[in-house]
Amino acid sequence: MPELRLSHRPHPYPFPVKFALPSLRVWLLPWVAALGLVAAAGCERTLAPPISGELYYPLRDSAERVYRVEDTTYTVSGAVVNRYRKREYTLGTVTDLTGRPLSRLEIYRAPLDVGPFTFRELWTQFRSSERAERTEGNTRYVVMNFPLRRGKTWDVNLFNNNAVGSDDDRLWARAVVGNMDTTVVLNGTRYTRCIFIRHRKDKSDSRDIYTYEIYAPGIGKIERYDRYMVYDIVPRPGGGVNFVLNTNSYIYREQLLSHTYPLTP
Repeated sequence: MPELRLSHRPHPYPFPVKFALPSLRVWLLPWVAALGLVAAAGCERTLAPPISGELYYPLRDSAERVYRVEDTTYTVSGAVVNRYRKREYTLGTVTDLTGRPLSRLEIYRAPLDVGPFTFRELWTQFRSSERAERTEGNTRYVVMNFPLRRGKTWDVNLFNNNAVGSDDDRLWARAVVGNMDTTVVLNGTRYTRCIFIRHRKDKSDSRDIYTYEIYAPGIGKIERYDRYMVYDIVPRPGGGVNFVLNTNSYIYREQLLSHTYPLTP
């Protein structure tokens, strides 16, 4: 509801003005009623719509998303960049050990420019009124926690039992909802009303870790960025240390190229 700000300008009359109390009441009542109507109308216009899990995490059968991927890994000789297309194809359901219906998410890969897609692995997805999950390999991630609101946080990995802020907890991914109405342009296409979710952030002298995902209404995930830069601390002869990039480091980015999802569920 918008805040009604009353003017604090000085009274326009330089001298006291006396009103008869009954006439003042009669004169003020219509204005008070009018202000109430304006405030109510303003509330209706600015009321934020509910965030629909179905809208931002659709599980549409036989629909696909195709991404442009740039995957950078590091060796002792330097960076190695691998670029390709990734296809996420939703097809059918399976049931987990607790009886929950899981949506199958088939992952394919193809050369960046031309060439057929080849199957790589099978993921699963789940969405309820409380959260949206994605299982990659044997790891189960909570990618959304409903209802979404700016600043809301949760454990991305369901098995994090460490105290918030502890040294062990820092190694786990903790999602934070950022901007909930952002505009993103990817490969010449403009997406509006997008939600930004940061999955992890940890920066120190020996590591630089940062991961986020962006979701568009009616489509789902349109971008993922995952930076994991870890440095080994190597003593220098004569004193001091050097920070040497560890070969486990990587930078991964995927951006939507095309999709077959309708804009509304």
